[in-house]
Amino acid sequence: MGISKIVRRAHPCVRDLKTSWRVFFRLKVFYWLPLELTTKDWIPKCPNCGTKCVRNGFNNPPRLIYGLHENYLLHSPERLMCKKCRKEARKQNRSGIPRIDRVQYNFLLTDSDIMDQIAEVDPNLVSEFPCTLSHVKGFDNEYFALVEHLASKSVGPMAVASMTLSLHEATWQKKRIKTQLNEIQFLSLHSPKMFFLLVKKEKTSMNVFADTMY
Repeated sequence: MGISKIVRRAHPCVRDLKTSWRVFFRLKVFYWLPLELTTKDWIPKCPNCGTKCVRNGFNNPPRLIYGLHENYLLHSPERLMCKKCRKEARKQNRSGIPRIDRVQYNFLLTDSDIMDQIAEVDPNLVSEFPCTLSHVKGFDNEYFALVEHLASKSVGPMAVASMTLSLHEATWQKKRIKTQLNEIQFLSLHSPKMFFLLVKKEKTSMNVFADTMY
């Protein structure tokens, strides 16, 4: 039984600590809520007709972003809607036009046309956006630039994938060591008896390992 399992069984409250294993192993999240940071009452216009959009809920799911040392989530939940284009889309629906051919009236704050409008209002804000998006997921800008550079030097995708895996494993290992040290410290402060038993168990394991080496 590993350190993490021992601690979680003996002290369930460790799960709620700010430095517990959940914090170390969960993905980081970048929140993109630009309308909260721009000029008061400003809102982008519809890319199709130029009419001012309206805010239309916060139900867009997060995207996974591939990073150089670890992956993270981009969370840009807010949606925009153009009422004029929605009215036109409903007319097209009644006329039997296929959904894929109808005018678009819902937009995300990560759409390129919307991002261009945000950049006109606050270029510094858009410069803080950390990633380049694909159709479904995305790449961290630092990682994307490195991949482009390596491709220009004829480094193939398998080599890049191997390098990325090594960097991710190194980051994961650092987090694992950090959380185990935190759990040991927690035991030493709050349960000396459990800490003593754990250290004794680890020493026994190390002695058995050493005996097998010779």
